[in-house]
Amino acid sequence: MENGFGDFDPIFVFAAYAIVWIAFFVYLYYVARRQSDIRSQIDALKESAQSEKDNSESGGS
Repeated sequence: MENGFGDFDPIFVFAAYAIVWIAFFVYLYYVARRQSDIRSQIDALKESAQSEKDNSESGGS
């Protein structure tokens, strides 16, 4: 039966669909990992700023 698309194999649709979802989850993992790294850096900066504040309040210089 001719459907206007020539020889059409649904496996290619499934493969494309799977590739798109795999790419989406890889991107999602990358974003989550990057967010975790940034959050760790922010926490380190907060801790550093707090220790600087504590040192200046205690008459450090």
